Amino acid sequence: MPGSGSDSGQLTRPSVVFQPTAHTRFLRGVQMVVAAVRPTLGPCARTVLVAPESGMGREPAVLESAGVIVRRLTQLAEAGADVGAMYLRHMLWQVHEQSGDGVATAAVLFESILRKGIHALATGCDALRLQRALQATSDVICDALDQQSRPLNGRTAIAAYAASLTDDQPIAALLGEVFDLIGTEGQYEIHTRQRPGLEREYAEGMVFQSTLLSHAMFTDLIRMRTQAEQVAVLISDLSIDDPRELVPLLECVVAAGKRTLLLIVDRLGEQPLTLLHANQQAGVLTTIAVRPPGLGAQIPLALDDLAVVLGGRVFSQAAGDSLRTVIQTDLGHARRVWAHAHAFGVAGGSGDRRKLRTHIASLRALYRTAHDRDMQQATRDRIGRLLGGSAAMYIGAATTTETELRKAQAERMAHIVCAAIGEGVVPGGGMALYRCQLAIDTISAGSGDLEQQAAWKIVRSALEAPARTIMTNAGHDAEPILYALQSHAVDIGYDVLNAAYVNMYHTGILDAVATQKCIVRMAIEAAALALTIEAQIHRRQPEVSIQP
Repeated sequence: MPGSGSDSGQLTRPSVVFQPTAHTRFLRGVQMVVAAVRPTLGPCARTVLVAPESGMGREPAVLESAGVIVRRLTQLAEAGADVGAMYLRHMLWQVHEQSGDGVATAAVLFESILRKGIHALATGCDALRLQRALQATSDVICDALDQQSRPLNGRTAIAAYAASLTDDQPIAALLGEVFDLIGTEGQYEIHTRQRPGLEREYAEGMVFQSTLLSHAMFTDLIRMRTQAEQVAVLISDLSIDDPRELVPLLECVVAAGKRTLLLIVDRLGEQPLTLLHANQQAGVLTTIAVRPPGLGAQIPLALDDLAVVLGGRVFSQAAGDSLRTVIQTDLGHARRVWAHAHAFGVAGGSGDRRKLRTHIASLRALYRTAHDRDMQQATRDRIGRLLGGSAAMYIGAATTTETELRKAQAERMAHIVCAAIGEGVVPGGGMALYRCQLAIDTISAGSGDLEQQAAWKIVRSALEAPARTIMTNAGHDAEPILYALQSHAVDIGYDVLNAAYVNMYHTGILDAVATQKCIVRMAIEAAALALTIEAQIHRRQPEVSIQP
């Protein structure tokens, strides 16, 4: 084709590629990526060798994580195939970011839909009508997954599910204990420690990462910690340089009969600090001064949460507030407050319980509608703090590198476990998606135009691709197994490790329904959109020697 460039090798001049060549090359790139991650799917996963990008003496990496493999794949030598590879890579990384799991499943599902969709276009289907028909099937599948879902409750069940995600059994047991206590919305943090092993620490109330403004405020010099009962709280982001600004505040606290003040301010000058220390030494008033928690836009949200729990109001620098006008009703109150150098906590706030319930309900609605993983995580953390319980997990190993890897694995597992507890679990091993074929059969029994019939057939076939891949990777012939499963109850699946038909819920071979729904929606949406591509435009690129 004139102006279409060569079929292989990096294009060194601009070109435009039209159908059907564009789809052929696009699919070739997709299949290269899928071939790289397909071996990692299932409990009998194989590994993939990734050469180092550059540098002398660097060893190639042997990887079994589909997410990491996809991230390492940055370019194919063939320009037309590279477009498809990078398109799929982007979608798979979004799956990894949103769910933390399911990358290989999404890859084989996407490839099957795209390959059969291209064939449907060649037989006369309209691309846009086929796109809409395919997108409509995702709701049907997600509803079918919800019908299969069962709750994940109890320490033993949670730990068993976590154990199915990793070979690190101590971390799985720790997650089972932690999430059984704090629930899916509880606040948790994962930190490293300098010696091998695991530790956990539970705290009542709201815990925030922050900075104590003066170490002279420690009441326990051995543990480098301070704590107090029946505390008045000033919630603000103000900077205080003049000690006279503190006088009205201190008078309000003393008049309220409180002997301790939690002072949340952005900065304290030297003279205000001297005044606070003098009052503490005189036995008039003990002050615990900390910075507002969070960074940037997180600070006002954290202060608002504190005001809801503790009562009082927020003194904002942006609003021009001043402590010179403070009155007793402006202060919050807590039954107990503690602080160390890098965090503080409050428990037993005196805020309005009705406002607290309304505030939590609004945050839960925000969590359900948020599509960004960071936004979801931040909102979940806020809900966990407001509910009043938290856990800190400390991960250690023999070396710094191993410790960081173990911590990253614990963070990924915690995210998946939270999703499983929140929305439930479905049979694993690709069985949940395979059983969704029944829902497709139900709707496809009615009449439909050419594109609808094609979409049902395409998706029905794709739904068994993950199960087929898992069985093949384990060395089994998938065809007779899938045929035999048709006569079994929907709870029955195939255990590829023991080569047996088992109840997937009883044996703990499970997947988070939230992860499966994320995979379905993103794979179908991305594949359907790819089918509407009519041309590829390639920009001029320098020659490279990278090989697929």
